[in-house]
Amino acid sequence: MVVEHVTKDEFDKILSSEKRKIIVDTWTPTCGPCKSISPYFETLSEQFGDKLRFLSINIEEEPEIAQRYMITGVPTFIVFKDGKPHNSFVGATRKKLLKFIEEEINEEE
Repeated sequence: MVVEHVTKDEFDKILSSEKRKIIVDTWTPTCGPCKSISPYFETLSEQFGDKLRFLSINIEEEPEIAQRYMITGVPTFIVFKDGKPHNSFVGATRKKLLKFIEEEINEEE
């Protein structure tokens, strides 16, 4: 699987129809840590894309998403379950992101 870069409207459609959990990477183009973690997020999408749907949203272009989910720092990763925010964390730590994803997957099994 691959990370899908989506707009607010696309995100809203996916959120209302996806049965799997969704993990969203919210970022801005000027965020250094966002740029450094992005390739790893892509790698994780290839590894775990059958269990979670991986999305990416530039909140500079989609500020309504930042307001809706009260995102104050980037990168912020949010997991959605049944169309609602389920869990989140802020930061660009590879180990923490991997653990976060594994915990979300294991919760379902």
